[in-house]
Amino acid sequence: MIASSIADPDVSYIFDGKLREYLVSQYKSSVDYFSNDERSGIFLSTTINENTGRLLIATKGSPEIRSCSGVALNSEYFLTAGHCVCDIFSPKPTGYRSCEGHLRELSLAIFFPQRGLVSIAAPPILHEKYKSPSQIVDDSYEPINDLVVIPLGGQFPFPAIPIGRGVGRYITISFGQMYFTIKAHAKALNFPADSLQEGVSQASKLDDLYTDPGSCGPQHVGDGGCSIYNGIQVRFGPHQTSTVCGGDSGAPIFQQTSDGNASVVGITSFFSPGNPHDRCMPNTGRRNHYILLELHEDWLAKFRIGASTKSVTPECVSGIFPAGTIDLLNFRGRISVTSFNALNKGRPEVKIANKYCKSLADFGVSYCEIPKEEYVPIATLGGFSQITLCGGAQ
Repeated sequence: MIASSIADPDVSYIFDGKLREYLVSQYKSSVDYFSNDERSGIFLSTTINENTGRLLIATKGSPEIRSCSGVALNSEYFLTAGHCVCDIFSPKPTGYRSCEGHLRELSLAIFFPQRGLVSIAAPPILHEKYKSPSQIVDDSYEPINDLVVIPLGGQFPFPAIPIGRGVGRYITISFGQMYFTIKAHAKALNFPADSLQEGVSQASKLDDLYTDPGSCGPQHVGDGGCSIYNGIQVRFGPHQTSTVCGGDSGAPIFQQTSDGNASVVGITSFFSPGNPHDRCMPNTGRRNHYILLELHEDWLAKFRIGASTKSVTPECVSGIFPAGTIDLLNFRGRISVTSFNALNKGRPEVKIANKYCKSLADFGVSYCEIPKEEYVPIATLGGFSQITLCGGAQ
């Protein structure tokens, strides 16, 4: 996760020199964000960790869709929050027994911005003692085991990632909605002053990770920890944090290991106190709750395949773009696009004039694997898009 070099990535395939400069500066800034403990706030559109992905969830025969965040433990298994695969059913399952029988009704895919789209064939493996976060009783402090593993089938060669505590700042990488407390922040980014649809890769740093009921409040769980939201987003400084929004469930918390790798400390579960009207509504003192993986070592052991290895992230650059066209000249490699807009305004259409591209329009996802150098225009028809380019990737 922590890059050791900030050499300029090769983006010579982009026609516009200003776009080349923007993407290179964005890459350098993301490296600095992860390695500099003095930087805080939220970093939008990072390419530091290839194991993080967005779980796309639907049920067979139903129009309802949703998404969550998560992390590939290795090439075979993806870890996210258990309620991500249970809460889509109605009535909402309260625990393992009421959810497990429905799991074969799911239609799942996982979108990795730096690797592509994985269609899931096997059913999820839910923790046998799963309990829905909606069933938490105040001051009970019981574990809820809000974890599920999704078989990947070895479709991408992800490195095995370490699990457990590391050193330094806690960092989450998620794909949830974006909400701006201070409207000037949205204006500075040319975003509408509103909640934005989920799907953009974003990193945020936690002030600390607390594990006691006194800090985490009456909804603290026995296998969890929490961070406390302080009401400032998308700015530099020592104390800024983020709040959990729709689509952030399952997002991994990382710490750095002694060899500079990323270790997964926990998985995002829920927030308290809840707000039934707006999942993104930030309140100073609100708590984000996480499931700590060190307390689930025995359960996770069956999904640990191969020795942990240092991630070799493909040479990728990523950025946020308004509606318009980006022209790639002589491009060979991977392209991934997530289109987004203000909440409840529909996904903007993306057109990529190339036969090697696929899309899931309802989720705003497009992906291409271009085997030989050619001209590729990428057009976003309204709203915004996050575009990730991995030139020369195989």
